[in-house]
Amino acid sequence: MYFKLAKDLNLSSPKIVYSVDESNSQFIVTLKTDQLGKNVFVITNSENNFSDNYFDMLPNTEKTIFIEKDLSQDLKSFTDNLSIKTLTDSYKK
Repeated sequence: MYFKLAKDLNLSSPKIVYSVDESNSQFIVTLKTDQLGKNVFVITNSENNFSDNYFDMLPNTEKTIFIEKDLSQDLKSFTDNLSIKTLTDSYKK
């Protein structure tokens, strides 16, 4: 819970790094952040949904999420089309 509206929070832009692995049926995305990641949103061109999306990450934490594979995607095409946004991306350049 935050005591201010999201637009009034003084947030730094986090550095979120990620890795992607795969199983037979899923892509596995592991995210790590150096500072607060507010409203982390993971975007891909898949028609499937991630196991979790639009979440906060505390500093120096790791989170793993999953998404079912599309038949047309391999690991490289999935990774090439993956992007990560946070609240700060909506207003900071």
